[in-house]
Amino acid sequence: MNKSWLGLLLILCPFGVAAQREIAPAVPERAEAHRSPVDVAILPDGKRALTANRDADSVSLVDLAEGKVLAELPCGHKPAGVACSRDGRRAAVSNLWSGTISLFDVDEKTLKPLGERAVGSMPRGVVFAADGDSFYVALAGADAVVQIDWKQRKETRRWPAPTEPRRLALTRDGRHLAAASGRSCQVRCWDTTSG
Repeated sequence: MNKSWLGLLLILCPFGVAAQREIAPAVPERAEAHRSPVDVAILPDGKRALTANRDADSVSLVDLAEGKVLAELPCGHKPAGVACSRDGRRAAVSNLWSGTISLFDVDEKTLKPLGERAVGSMPRGVVFAADGDSFYVALAGADAVVQIDWKQRKETRRWPAPTEPRRLALTRDGRHLAAASGRSCQVRCWDTTSG
């Protein structure tokens, strides 16, 4: 290639790059992150549900008949569990990576944040006591189950659990609490009156 062609190429090259940039399609806006609901609690009316949304770090109140989100609020990092009281007016969300529980008042179409409380390493399953005045949390990282008083926001009891408790279930009368543990593949049951 002779020098005149090389000179012309060097002159046109920047224009070609500029023209290419203008022609290139615009980068689409980043799509909204998927919420990735990982747990659900059906409210007592059977018409609404709460979801713990892992990838969005949020909790949603959903109208099941209409199939629409009524309210969505932020909670702690990587929520793993959600529960509501038997009257449907209180909700608790366990935040796996934050080591906290987010608390909410539940109205017909809204959620009201009441704050967070540190509970320990890797909280997962949550269940309210029968009277709704406290709730239980499975602490997978501490191999324990704790009871938290709703009003005072303090731990009232702690029980050792088999390795990595994940899910909790409470009998209808509130007398027996069961924890299913992931790593040990065991279930442990406590009498909530005697401990």
